[in-house]
Formats: sequence, structure tokens, C-alpha cells
Amino acid sequence: MSIRSRNFLSFGIIFLLFLIFGTIQIVNLTSQVKQLEEIKEKTLQSALLADQLKLSVVQVQQYLSDISATRAQDGFDDGFKLAEAHSKLFYRDLEKLKELHPTEAKELDAIKLSFDSYYEMGQKMANQYIQAGTEKGNEIMPLFDKNSLDINRKVDDYQKNIYLALINHYRIFMI
Repeated sequence: MSIRSRNFLSFGIIFLLFLIFGTIQIVNLTSQVKQLEEIKEKTLQSALLADQLKLSVVQVQQYLSDISATRAQDGFDDGFKLAEAHSKLFYRDLEKLKELHPTEAKELDAIKLSFDSYYEMGQKMANQYIQAGTEKGNEIMPLFDKNSLDINRKVDDYQKNIYLALINHYRIFMI
């Protein structure tokens, strides 16, 4: 084999190796871009929605507790309306999470049922405070507190799972 043939073969092999490595790099880059898109479109959005769920739960409790304490006196009678507005935000954000994570529908449905019970008990408690006084409202408050602990635990657990997924996506991307 002549020197010219050897050089041509050597450069051909080197060119082929560059081509193979370049293709591998493009495949890896494409995979990383897909992971970034998933982080952006799903996981990060889910974390923000989970935070909004938590805020809505807290706001509902705040407004129902406020109207209970003030017994809906003049100027302090907007608690039901504000609690309802935040409950609607809760349901809206929960539906968005279901769209993003259809495989988690069972867990999200359990959160919805817990919130339904919590919101209903909070309204009942507030109405008792307003209509029947402190003594009757105090009878329902432990039930509301129990529902509050349940919904907060479920939302906290869901938030924790979303944050762990976000961290895992970040770790995978950094590898």
C-alpha cells in the first residue's frame, strides 16, 4: 500500500470517527434539550401550581376564620366571597395539574375530595359562628381543624414529590 493510500485511509478513519462522535454529541444534546423542555413545561410549572394550591388552602382558611371571628359585621362580611374566589383558584390549579400529570389523577382526586370536605366544613363553621354564636361555632372548629390538617398534609406531600422530581431532573441534566 502506498503512502498516499495510507494517508487517505488514515484521514478517512479520522474523519469517520469525528462523524461518529459528532453524531453522538448531537443525540446527547437533543436529549438534554428535551429534558430541559420537560423541566420548563411540566416540572417547574407543576411546582408553581403546587405552591398556588398551598396558598389557596391557606387563604380559604384565613378568610373563613376572619368572617367567623368578626361574625360578618358591617365591613367584615366579605370572607365567604374571598374564600370562594380562592377555592376557585384551587380547583383551577388542580385541573391544570391533572392536565400536566394525567397519571397522577388518583392522587389529585384525593386532594380534591379532601379540599371539598375542608371547604364545606369551613363554611359550616363560619355560618355557625355568624348565626348561632361562638359556642356553636366552637363545636365545629375541631372538625374544621381536622380537615385543615388533612388537606395541608396532602398538599404538602404533593409539593414535596414535585420538588423531588424537579431536583431529579436537575441532577440528570447536570450529569
